[in-house]
Amino acid sequence: MKKVKKLTTIKISKSNEIVKSEVVYNENQDIILHINFDDFGNIETKIEFEFDENKNCIKEINYYDEESVSESITNIYNENNKIVKSVTEYADGSTSIKTVAVNSAQSEQIIETHDEDGLLEAKEVNFYKDGLLVKHLIYDEDNKLVNEVMNEFDEKQNLIKRVEKNYFEKTEFSTNFEYNEKQNLVKYQKTTAKGIVVEKLLISYDEHYRIIQQKYSDGITYKYIFDDENKTKTEERYDQQGFLRLQIVSDISDGETIQFEDYMAYRVEYKYEYFE
Repeated sequence: MKKVKKLTTIKISKSNEIVKSEVVYNENQDIILHINFDDFGNIETKIEFEFDENKNCIKEINYYDEESVSESITNIYNENNKIVKSVTEYADGSTSIKTVAVNSAQSEQIIETHDEDGLLEAKEVNFYKDGLLVKHLIYDEDNKLVNEVMNEFDEKQNLIKRVEKNYFEKTEFSTNFEYNEKQNLVKYQKTTAKGIVVEKLLISYDEHYRIIQQKYSDGITYKYIFDDENKTKTEERYDQQGFLRLQIVSDISDGETIQFEDYMAYRVEYKYEYFE
């Protein structure tokens, strides 16, 4: 497979062509620079990444513009390449420190963020069983439980049910997941505590078990068309009235690389540069 060195996206309309983003990769295919531009060519976001020899992201620098740093994040990893500490330095000189602690059984993980004075800013607790996340808790700066997510898995480790509780907004949602004989997701349905459906997705596959349609309960439909002869994949997005709103064409001859996105009113083309 060819290795991407740089990816540039260009927005093309009847009146002009505008570079919308530039993404630069290293030879390990890690993103080391990502810049987004507005329609006037000004930088909206710019992020630089630095990696160690184990492909761990050890530094992330976010910019307001070409040179002004908004925040700098330094990550520290243990001998198992698991992140244990993350220090964020902001433009105003303040600092946040995130620590990650795991018990010896690898069944509980505590993530806490404190300011430079040691005051709690955020806290998350994850519980695992057989390597699977079964419970996720989120606390506020007063160490009060705000959100709780509980996951249930079948004997094949497929996620079959998720319960989400928000104690601040006093809401509760349940999502059920269904799979086919190849363990591919074919349906999920999200309901309130009273059983009212708020979100539903139906997924269809072809004989090669490739997704060919995703239909949402709000009427939005995604269709995927494969041309095995020309090695292309076309994604079509339709609105609630059945009108085509977006078409994305990808080259699937060597992995999958997007060639262009057609938004009807304008087009976004993807330009790739590769390592020699």
